[in-house]
Amino acid sequence: MDGVNGMSGWRWLYIIEGIITIVWAVMTVFLVPAHWSTAYFLTPADKAIMKVREEQMESYSGGTGHYTKQDILLAAKDITTWIHAPTQVAMVTILYGFGTFLPIILKFSFNFSTLEAQYLVVPVCIWGAIVYFVGAILADKYNARFWSVIICAPIGMAGYAILLVYDVSSGARYFATFLISTACYLCTGTNISWLGMNRAPDGKRAASLGILLTFTNLGGVISGQIYQTDASPKYTLGQAWSLGSLAFGWCGMWVLRTIYKRRERQKEELRARGWTLQAGEVWTDRVPEFKNQF
Repeated sequence: MDGVNGMSGWRWLYIIEGIITIVWAVMTVFLVPAHWSTAYFLTPADKAIMKVREEQMESYSGGTGHYTKQDILLAAKDITTWIHAPTQVAMVTILYGFGTFLPIILKFSFNFSTLEAQYLVVPVCIWGAIVYFVGAILADKYNARFWSVIICAPIGMAGYAILLVYDVSSGARYFATFLISTACYLCTGTNISWLGMNRAPDGKRAASLGILLTFTNLGGVISGQIYQTDASPKYTLGQAWSLGSLAFGWCGMWVLRTIYKRRERQKEELRARGWTLQAGEVWTDRVPEFKNQF
């Protein structure tokens, strides 16, 4: 559409994307129910489950549905919050760097034209979406979020290692982008999911995710600095930093698993002794009744 009505193609891209966003936003007003009780897509059995879930969530947050400073303190005092956060920074650094600069890398490192680079990004992103979709289903079904990252992250590391070598064929380097795509999307989303499901009550979960997502934005800042214009065509700093970030995140997941496993062993011992929640005791993810997920 370059030149249509005297406007550049990139302008039309933003206009079309903006129109789709606005139309979809208006549609959600009519399509998304305000409450589970009015959700047209829920069966009576689903609504019964939602009712129980809502009652339990309200009891966790004091029965009012509002979060307090105590929830924020619970999140801030949990050491795993501060391990999930830098791990997410590392994962998001490769997500932003790879997602934003892949067309530029393909153009200047692989000597493709601008149009060819844009086209070649599509299969890589589709592959990443497929891995994300399948990985999320398997991780949820088999309660294996930790293993989804531990398996996929080294695949992404291998991809960055190939790009760092540089003196290989364009085909091999293009294949490396698929290896990176295998890791960067799934690893980022899995870390968020793993944190959320190991938090209770819901106020602590919200505060923990808030802390995590606040740190997440640092990944975007970092990724914008490591892929520099004068580093073309090898982009050694960007590829090496991304490789290191992925390795750092991989190690962080092992640390988190160790902590969660240790907590679960302690809870099992208390459950075996017949532990019960005492009057006035706050129900959180640290009580033996709550089972950590992996």
